[in-house]
Amino acid sequence: MEVTVILTTEEAESFLITAGEQGCGYWARTRTEMRHAAHKPVKIHEMGDDGKIIESHTLTIDKLNLAIGKILSAKVQISSSIAAQIAHDVEAIDSEAADAVVQVALFGEIRYG
Repeated sequence: MEVTVILTTEEAESFLITAGEQGCGYWARTRTEMRHAAHKPVKIHEMGDDGKIIESHTLTIDKLNLAIGKILSAKVQISSSIAAQIAHDVEAIDSEAADAVVQVALFGEIRYG
């Protein structure tokens, strides 16, 4: 069964702050200020071990909604504790869960961590 998710602007902003400031920092960089970023696409730079950009990706609320829906529909392999956390309260997720959602949104899978 497919789960449809529609984040509010406040939920998306909270999520982006957690993901950008804590969750994805070990594999990605962005120059976008995450506060008030829910209204526009966010450029995420995938970084190599040498600190150079491997590839740039665009993250949008629509991609986040689809990724959360895939996770809640069990269409992507992810730890049950992260899936449960997302199902419980997407605004209160920790950095590990935020990182997982961003990776699913950008890559369709977990590549890092």
